Amino acid sequence: MRNNPKDKYKKIDPWKLVGDTFNPDTYIDLGLKIISWPFSIFKKSIPPHAKNNSRIKILIFLISIENNFKNLSLRELKIASNILNCRWIPNNKNGTTNEITGKLLFDNLENNIEIINKYLTNLTNYQLFYLYLSLVNLNKLNDSQLNINLKNLNDISKKDACIEEVLNIYIKNRTRILFEFKNPEWKNNYTNEYSKLSSNILIYLSSLYSSIVSTDSLSKELDNITKNLFEDSDTVYKAAVDANYMSDKSSFGGPYHRLFDDSHSIGKMYEKIKDAKPGDSKLEEIIAWVNEAAKDLQTTMGLPIVSMDKETFDKTAEFLAPVGISKNDLYDLLTYNLQEVLSVAFLGITTIIPSIKKDKNKLNTLRGIMIAAGAFGNPLAIIFLVITLIHSWLKGSSEEFKKSLTSKEAFVGFSISAIIKYTIDFLGSKAVITIISILMALLIVVYLFRNKNKKIDIQKFKLQFVRELENLREMSKNQLEKQNIKPLPK
Repeated sequence: MRNNPKDKYKKIDPWKLVGDTFNPDTYIDLGLKIISWPFSIFKKSIPPHAKNNSRIKILIFLISIENNFKNLSLRELKIASNILNCRWIPNNKNGTTNEITGKLLFDNLENNIEIINKYLTNLTNYQLFYLYLSLVNLNKLNDSQLNINLKNLNDISKKDACIEEVLNIYIKNRTRILFEFKNPEWKNNYTNEYSKLSSNILIYLSSLYSSIVSTDSLSKELDNITKNLFEDSDTVYKAAVDANYMSDKSSFGGPYHRLFDDSHSIGKMYEKIKDAKPGDSKLEEIIAWVNEAAKDLQTTMGLPIVSMDKETFDKTAEFLAPVGISKNDLYDLLTYNLQEVLSVAFLGITTIIPSIKKDKNKLNTLRGIMIAAGAFGNPLAIIFLVITLIHSWLKGSSEEFKKSLTSKEAFVGFSISAIIKYTIDFLGSKAVITIISILMALLIVVYLFRNKNKKIDIQKFKLQFVRELENLREMSKNQLEKQNIKPLPK
């Protein structure tokens, strides 16, 4: 008779492995059970061999949720992880514990009760009694109402009542911890780990995005993606907004005309649209105003904060030229576009996330990023900082706000943004995209190798990794030679 392939590997219940595991307590346990049963009626103490019973230890951990995980061996922790179908993190006891704790707290309560109940009903009376006794002692509960002992657990109704009480202990622990979870002073390893990770990722993304927006090459690439969100068609309203420019291109001409034609700032644009078409409704004017502003906002040149004279602009640019600020830099500082709006919105939203808002260091880092964004040509970042300064002044905490702008964390945030910006400007977008791709590939390979038990050809990946780094080295070398930058003397 040929064997069925499905029978080749049998799925092993880890719970049974606990009972089958040989350890010195196994046989002592059997003898002490017989001796201890009669005396347990009179004295409800937990003998050492009961405390070392793996099944009791695992269930105590699951029901207590946050207590005694340090008492579990790696094998016992792995079984607890298997019971709840949690992710097992090799060589990381704390990480695995956080995964289990999260499942016990945040997964569906009925499902968790069903899982725990399944393993409670498989316990012997001896194991159930000492589990119950351990939980009563651990949680400082009063068991006088049930009056459970080894003898009366032979009664089915008494055993069911004991199991129900154990499940109630789990429910009470879960409810208590979730209530404390809402208290800002309460710290939990599971939530802190992921809260810290997510807040750090948001800060890095905010810095990366604001730095990209401040560069010449990648910012134009982003502008090209969004430049056709709003259809640009010839209308009466558009003609009214461009009337000054069209009437005298010599005075208002050139790529910077929106700054000079007294028609493209938000306030001036509305005035032009309001007078463009007699008899239109207020709603039509507002819709036309939003549409015209959006069409210009989505372009690289954007919209001016305020209109100004061309002569004033030229004089200012001439004054700033010796310190390395070009006309293009000055125009960028006086105008804003869609990418800059999104950048400041991203930074603003990140600052009000609770985990970041409560962390002064991270908040200061974000302020440093905003200073960098403003210094590199985003006027909205400066306006946002001024608004927060006014808010702090009204609250009476302006001195604290000023200190935060000069703090070490703010300097770090500014430096990170500056490094990213100048790296992109110097190496070019291709090099930066290559670096990001290499880092993402490295993270994916490490994750799959450590957590998914995938067969990864590490040697092949290493060769590819080194090859890409060599390409980057050549690109940077070429840029250094192109810019005629010499190495520092020894």
